[in-house]
Amino acid sequence: MRNNHITGVVLAGGKSGRMGLDKASIIVDGRQMIMYVVDALRKVFCDILISAKNAEDFHIPGIKTIGDCIEGSGPLVGIYSALSVSESPYCFVVACDMPCADPDLIKWMSTVCNGYDVFIPRIGSFVEPLFALYSKKCMGPIKDSLLTRNYHVRSIFSKVNVGYANEDDIRKIDPELRSFMNINTEEDLKALLNIKNTVLP
Repeated sequence: MRNNHITGVVLAGGKSGRMGLDKASIIVDGRQMIMYVVDALRKVFCDILISAKNAEDFHIPGIKTIGDCIEGSGPLVGIYSALSVSESPYCFVVACDMPCADPDLIKWMSTVCNGYDVFIPRIGSFVEPLFALYSKKCMGPIKDSLLTRNYHVRSIFSKVNVGYANEDDIRKIDPELRSFMNINTEEDLKALLNIKNTVLP
């Protein structure tokens, strides 16, 4: 059964500085990369949003696309915009350049978030803020950060109740941690294409 208390959000952003093009539209095995993320979220949530700098860039049937609703830059703007229009108390956000996102991991995180304002994976000392759950209680702290031009997602962590998904638990579902594979460079894309038969649905 899909979750109707959380909205799934794809952070589509804009043009990638390192790749020189819109990563969401990169074709991977015959499909736009963003569609792998959309499909993963569809398996878990009833409502899906795409949060993009330019909403008109995306036209996916049955999926609402929203543009930035507050001045600023980076994923924090996209998270705020999604929270502001979501009818759910929580949003689970996944970056569009994470095509190996595991629906089972997303579902597990969504069921064990225990009322945290932010629930985020922690792998060793590394955290992944663009594969995480955010509550509407984050909106005030996010707005405060954006108004002071602090665009780092972690800037809000000291102001809200943050919980962490344990690495051991994550690996029980995603042993190779492939959900967190970001496609930031052409080399990353080549690596994904080389192993696509084992990591992509």
